Amino acid sequence: MKKLLLLVACAGAAFCFSGCKFSSLQDYFNSNGASTQAQKPENPNDPILVKIDGKPVLRKEEFLEFAEQAMKANPYLASFGITSFESAPEPIRQQLLDAVVQQKLIACWGQAQGIENTAQYKESYAKIIDQLKQALVAQSFDKEIFDTVSVSEDEVIAKFDADRDQMIKEPGSVKAVGVSFKSEEKAKVFYDLVAKKEEDTFANLAKESDVSVVDFGTISLDPRKQGTDSAPMVVKRALAALGDKEYYAQAKDGDIFWVVQVIDRTKPTYFSFGEVQEQLGAMVKQEKFRAVRDARINEIRGKHTVDVDNSILGSGQDPFAALQQMLAAQGELSPEFLEELETAAQDDEAQG
Repeated sequence: MKKLLLLVACAGAAFCFSGCKFSSLQDYFNSNGASTQAQKPENPNDPILVKIDGKPVLRKEEFLEFAEQAMKANPYLASFGITSFESAPEPIRQQLLDAVVQQKLIACWGQAQGIENTAQYKESYAKIIDQLKQALVAQSFDKEIFDTVSVSEDEVIAKFDADRDQMIKEPGSVKAVGVSFKSEEKAKVFYDLVAKKEEDTFANLAKESDVSVVDFGTISLDPRKQGTDSAPMVVKRALAALGDKEYYAQAKDGDIFWVVQVIDRTKPTYFSFGEVQEQLGAMVKQEKFRAVRDARINEIRGKHTVDVDNSILGSGQDPFAALQQMLAAQGELSPEFLEELETAAQDDEAQG
């Protein structure tokens, strides 16, 4: 019962927002004398769901369309397995209906107040209609291109082969032990002896150095998993950075200096082609779509004269220089990356 109440509470706010968005668009059309009822032939089999002052304001089909949009926009419902109005519990269904009724009542208030005749309303209406027209044209443009893009199985296989190393199902893990020192110099000497010179075993050298060996147990190399191990994060990062044939690493955790050893490894497992074929096909299609779309836009641009006055925006700073300054301030900018940015800036300038 508590879960249902929490779900209804979370869904309620989203329904109110979705209801406002949906019904406001309806009201824009209705207030301009172009109601959805007039645009769409009235279906005698579509029953009237809501009347206000005896006048029909909402039919079943319109409500179900709203409910579908509102539920798709609400991630809480999908997480509970509620994906349709029919599968929703009664409190959710009632909230959906209440949200629409509220908007219809607000529309009645707006008509009584003559809101549609105000300058602000007309200005907002004109902007929204213009934006809607542009969005629909852009949607048609993208759909026309997307429908012409086809993907062969060979292209999907090529994508799989190229990105095979990235398709990790389970990142794998390591079993590791470590010793800690308060002196960086002592830690370095220990590391050199055990990792480079291999003069003694890790445990024996730790005993001779009068330090205790900490057993970290099994450490997952998946950064998304916290695990039950006790290894500090810096130790985990050091272990994750090791190559397959590397077994020793160093890590600094505040004033503590760690030397760690990998005892055993569990190799990562990878998705098979069949497991990711559908997703890869969608990725390949999106990549081809973007390439075709960019080419089409450049083709259209070539038929027109496009003049852009960037000075109007008041930005006199080089965007690449601004990015360099930001990253440099964070200490994350390498000389190589700086060179890449400079090259990119020069290419951008050359292309106009």
